[in-house]
Amino acid sequence: MCGIAGIVGKGASEHVDAVRRMMKAMEHRGPDGEGLYVAPSGRCVLGHLRLAILDPALAVQPMFSADERWAFVYNGECYNHPTLREVYKEDLHALRTTGDTEVVMRLLQAHGADILPKLNGMFAFALWDEQKETLLLARDRFGQKPLYLAKSGDLLLFASEVRALLASGLISRKVDLAGVYSYLAFGSVQEPLSILSGVEMMPPQSSMMWSSSGGATQARSYWSPPSGKQALSAVELRDAFVGAVERHLISDVPLGLFLSGGIDSSAVALAASRVSPSALNTLSIVFPEQKELSEAKYARRIAELVESRHQEIPLTGSMMLSMLKESFHAMDQPTGDAINTYMVSMAAHQAGLKVALSGLGGDELFGGYRAAPRVLLFSRLRRLFSLVRGPLRGLLGQVRPWSVSVSKLHQLLGSSPTWLSSFLVQRRVFSERQIGLLAPQLLSDKLFSGTLREGIVAKQFDQLGTLIKGKTLEDAIALLELSTYMAQTLLRDSDIMGMHHSLEIRIPFLDTAFSDAVLSLEPEARQHARGIKWRMVEAMGDWMPREIYDRPKMGFTLPFESWMRKELKPQVESGLRALAQRCEPFQEKSLMRLWGAFQERPQDVRWFRPWLLCVLGNYLEIHQLSTEGL
Repeated sequence: MCGIAGIVGKGASEHVDAVRRMMKAMEHRGPDGEGLYVAPSGRCVLGHLRLAILDPALAVQPMFSADERWAFVYNGECYNHPTLREVYKEDLHALRTTGDTEVVMRLLQAHGADILPKLNGMFAFALWDEQKETLLLARDRFGQKPLYLAKSGDLLLFASEVRALLASGLISRKVDLAGVYSYLAFGSVQEPLSILSGVEMMPPQSSMMWSSSGGATQARSYWSPPSGKQALSAVELRDAFVGAVERHLISDVPLGLFLSGGIDSSAVALAASRVSPSALNTLSIVFPEQKELSEAKYARRIAELVESRHQEIPLTGSMMLSMLKESFHAMDQPTGDAINTYMVSMAAHQAGLKVALSGLGGDELFGGYRAAPRVLLFSRLRRLFSLVRGPLRGLLGQVRPWSVSVSKLHQLLGSSPTWLSSFLVQRRVFSERQIGLLAPQLLSDKLFSGTLREGIVAKQFDQLGTLIKGKTLEDAIALLELSTYMAQTLLRDSDIMGMHHSLEIRIPFLDTAFSDAVLSLEPEARQHARGIKWRMVEAMGDWMPREIYDRPKMGFTLPFESWMRKELKPQVESGLRALAQRCEPFQEKSLMRLWGAFQERPQDVRWFRPWLLCVLGNYLEIHQLSTEGL
């Protein structure tokens, strides 16, 4: 796991110092080494920061082919590299290292982007061919590893983090208001947008080629979800999952597991205990002041079963206050959902771990969020109110502007009768009406010129519609969850907050072979008639104690509602004021009205809304970003 950065184009070698600054801004991603490459042609500069996980002594980067034609920088892990060594023996003769980096580089040399579907892992990389003067860029299928792109004149810049591109000094510090709108709509900036004007995220499951003769090609997708269906017994599904976990345990450095006590993290721990060559390390966050939110007893139960070295990290409001500023600094883009990952990653780092396995992905694959029933409910409500839709929507637009329930119904009545639109309504944080109250300028038609549709980039909206066309509701929702909330919030947060603490977070549920198998299951696997995530529970069988799954779903959520009304109250108010000062469209009076409504009716307004605004204000202040000149 690492950080990568680079500049390609005519005269790129004149910007070596810019790449050094980019690397310096991401030094937390690679405390174990760094390297810089300047192409003899002068058209490419590559930088690499290394967090050494596999073959720490030899697999240094940038890595070069024997004839030095190729230079490679790579951020990620290829979990099936031992298998690839056997399958592609002819392409992989005389390997010099035992890790995955050289395997991936050599296969790319031999097969180009055609080899990408064969890689089981998470990655973002750049491969330079000095002979042809081309650069190949690619990201993994779910988007576990980020790769941001920006242009400066004829130069193409890329990096693992937005802050690195800022540090280059070659791009402006202007806020992208379309990015701000999407952040308000969904709690994180929606790809390919970023919070910075002129900076985009390269799409997941894609590759693109830059050449000295033609510039950059359009990103091309190399993967699509499996279309066929298969039947797997409970034992077959469990064996597939154990195989995925075993692949994710490969490491030459200390490794641990995040253990919340829920179904998914418990399944990872139980599977790992069967195949791990050494005792497991497990970590959990507990809330001494809000015991009703704690799943500590369930995490302890699993830790006892797997005989792990278990560590509990207590978190109180005063402790959160002391670490709040640093957690804001850790954010590469504003996000409302990352503090929990920040905390547990910090604890893992302090425990001496460099790798941690997470249960993320189980909810998306097995319907844990119950989004499908909500989408069905929304469809029924839309039909129920069809005759009075216009007048009722008008009436709702006049009352309780910050109420979550009123807002959802108001949005629903104005949405199109599709699964995609209903899904986006149930995922939205701020409605268009609420955004207009907070920042009227963000609703200007001239501002976006058709960029956004229902809160996301119009092209992405169309792609999501194509993705779920012809799918059953359960399969459609699984694909939408994987492509939106997971990819654009949870995976991004896991990468950034883990790497801030020089920690590689791995996600066995997203293993290529296992996720393909689950997405090929009958759609009933994601229904709730037999209990939440019943297919996964059935697969774990008597490995998993009944008390882990036979209880209400809690989720890994920090007690922000209480903290924001007590310890964090001054900090939230300060963040709201900073937002009004830094981002011109926002009106301080409207921000304070929302804050006041939350103080009076926290259950109706919900803590996440003012928190999102506080995070955005602090982010803009820390990075000295503004809308000046827009």
